[in-house]
Amino acid sequence: PVEELVKYPNDSFITNIFVMLKVVPLYLIAIFAPLNLSVEHIVKTPACFFEVPVVLGFLMAAIFLVLSSYAYKKSKTAFFWMMFSAITFLPTSNIIPMQNIVAERYLYLPLIGVCVLCGWLCSRSSKVGYIIVGCAFVFFSTTTILRNLDWRSDFILYSKTLKQVPNSPGINITMGLIYAKYKNYPKGFEYVDRALKLDPKLLDGQGALALIYQDTGEYDRAVEIYEKTIAEKKYTIHKAPFLNLGIIYKIKKQYQKAAENFNRTIELNPLSSVAYAH
Repeated sequence: PVEELVKYPNDSFITNIFVMLKVVPLYLIAIFAPLNLSVEHIVKTPACFFEVPVVLGFLMAAIFLVLSSYAYKKSKTAFFWMMFSAITFLPTSNIIPMQNIVAERYLYLPLIGVCVLCGWLCSRSSKVGYIIVGCAFVFFSTTTILRNLDWRSDFILYSKTLKQVPNSPGINITMGLIYAKYKNYPKGFEYVDRALKLDPKLLDGQGALALIYQDTGEYDRAVEIYEKTIAEKKYTIHKAPFLNLGIIYKIKKQYQKAAENFNRTIELNPLSSVAYAH
């Protein structure tokens, strides 16, 4: 199996710094104006420092450092929570390359510091602070309720996400598999095909295509894709095609081949209860 390490954009740490700065405005919007949340974000690699989002991110980072320095002198409480947010965000800031450059879930811990800091600031502003807290409570409660409506089902969630990022190969694959789950195979093939056109090298694309062939009973076409994936070693440990191959061979009553593939699955993943069951 090929477990690919995520690399820096363009194999350049400097370019990665530009990327980190570029996403700073996105995270601040997600914190203070979470009106267009998404489970998928596509961030294009900036060509240079002077792209507007990169410059904005740099200015915001510089302002944060200035405010932190001021807080250190004036209030250790404010300084502590500012540093708490910064330090808990740093590991997911892509300083170490990650598969998802931007993900709103990376803000879970940093938001604790932001909320405490905002509460501390409002508590020092008497009546004005209470008004701000009340308005913030109404605003964020409303956005939370509206966002929860998107999570009623996978279909609703990923349909909205696809409208937000139509050129995401991963979301197109997910939509294809959701349609296949509901037996709408033509739509399933359509979305997976679109994903493969967007990124022909995406490992999940061929796997999704094979799964739909498998569900529709086109076992030979599915086996062809799985065997090619194995021959080219284009799979990861947790997405190896051996289990599905074993199931297909079992359906076709080729029990020796089925057992071989189930054993390969167990070799790669000893905790695979499905493989043991078969």
